[in-house]
This record gives sequence, C-alpha cells and structure tokens, in this order.
Amino acid sequence: MKSIIPYSKSISFGSKIAEITSMSLEHEMVKKPGEVSGNFIISGEYKSHEVSVNREPFLHKLPFSIELTDNIDLDSLSFEITDFSYDILNDDTVEIDIEFCLEAEEVESEEVEEERSVFEAIDPIKTDDLTDFMDHDSSVDSEVTIKEEMVEKEEVEGIEEKIVSENEVREEVVLEKEEMKEDMKESEETIINQVNPMDDQYATYHIHIVKEGETIETICTMYQSNMSLLMDYNDLKEINQGDKVIIPTEDE
Repeated sequence: MKSIIPYSKSISFGSKIAEITSMSLEHEMVKKPGEVSGNFIISGEYKSHEVSVNREPFLHKLPFSIELTDNIDLDSLSFEITDFSYDILNDDTVEIDIEFCLEAEEVESEEVEEERSVFEAIDPIKTDDLTDFMDHDSSVDSEVTIKEEMVEKEEVEGIEEKIVSENEVREEVVLEKEEMKEDMKESEETIINQVNPMDDQYATYHIHIVKEGETIETICTMYQSNMSLLMDYNDLKEINQGDKVIIPTEDE
C-alpha cells in the first residue's frame, strides 16, 4: 500500500527576510505500532537586507505524527520526501510545503484466518443422501406400524431441519466473508487513518556567532536564556570569537 501525504507549515523568523540564500530539508522518524512520528529539520542561511553581505544561519524543527491502521507491517514501512518548496510571506515568515510518501505491506489479521477456517470446515450434507433416504422410506413395507411411520417421519424432518440449519450457517459465513472483503477493500484505499501535523508548536534554534569580547554570560543575557539550557546543545568549555552557539527557543 502507498499513500502520498501533504504537509504545510508557516515559520516566523522574527526578523526581516530579504533573501534566503540556502535551505535544506532533512527528517528524523520513529516507527511504533499504530503511529509514525518525527521531525522535519529545516536549515540554511538568509539575508536580512538586500545589499547586505552578511548571512544569518537558521534551523527549525517541524514535528509530525501519523496514525497507522493496525494491519500495517512496520518492518516494511518506508518514508520518502517526494516534493519540497517554500515561499517568503510578509517579509518575516516562510511558508513550508512538503509532500512525502508512506509505503508498507499489509498483514492479514487472525480473525480473517479463523473465519476462513470455520467456512472451510463446514461439511455440507449431500442432497443425494436425502434422496436415498426418501426412496427407502417410500418402500416401507405395508406391515410397518403407524408408530414406526411416525418415527421415520420425525427422523426425516430432523434431517431436513439440520440441512436448513447448516445452509443458514453457510449463508451467514458467506455474508460475513463478503463483508470482510468489502472492509479489506476499503482499507486498501489508504494505510493512513489520520495525519496530525502538530501545528501548535515547533522548535526554533538561534545560531549566534560569537563576537570579540562576548562571553557565555553576555550571550545568555542577550537571548534571555540560561547556561544550563545552552550546555545541552553546545560544548561551553571554551568559546572563542567566530564560534557558533545554538540557542533553542520554543515558538507557539
């Protein structure tokens, strides 16, 4: 099974964007029963002024979550980005459009196997057997008592009821199997139940280039951050002029 899924997201840079000089797209993904989740990672450089020679780096993580049907074989699941584009909106916002493909094999459920076994196990009564019995009944000797005739009649009626009952069982199983095929046909239309692009929030990373005379304390003050948070993303044993410091924030 194969599904093409569109994904769109607006990213606010918080400053004017005159030109995006470079942009790349990567992704990270985790597969687990019933769900695929991960992040699209957008990074690159941009100019804040058309005549400026300086380029500012940027990096954004855009999370996604996709619910899968229960009959998907996770080992066969593949993820591929098939299209990627962007547009600058309102001088400080970038609209990201991504199209990606999910492809996987389906696993037949145990219930289907059980119902199939029940259907195949039914042993229909042959009409020839009933005909032979009726022929034998018609040749009953005239000396047979009324009581014996009644017993024979009850046995015939019992067999007829059994045939009707087992025919009804077969009909019910056939109907269930047809309904099951219809359900499987509908499930083949897509392997996806629901796509949750998780638009409520995403991670933004400022990349600060250390200038002469700056320290980690002055950088923390500049971005209203703290040293503990920066240590999770950077090696702060020693910083020098020209080093790049990643400063994470969270945008709503």
